[in-house]
Amino acid sequence: MREMEIDYEKLSQAIKAFAEVCRPLVEQIKKAWSVLKSLAKDYIQHLPKYPKLIHPAVSVKQSDYNRLRSQVLINKPMRVRARTCC
Repeated sequence: MREMEIDYEKLSQAIKAFAEVCRPLVEQIKKAWSVLKSLAKDYIQHLPKYPKLIHPAVSVKQSDYNRLRSQVLINKPMRVRARTCC
């Protein structure tokens, strides 16, 4: 079985030609991206500003100590006892 040899000179020429062909496309993409960014900035600036509604219950902070822990979700007991009832 014969291995295929790579002609690096032709490969580099092909890559250079491909890069030359792609330059106008890259420039168009850059222009379109800058237009999209400016449109997004204008859109964000013209959005209506609504006041943030705060529910009265949010101001009361619940402490973690007063919360009940669910025994259904926690399968293991909270503490191990030395004696058990039969």
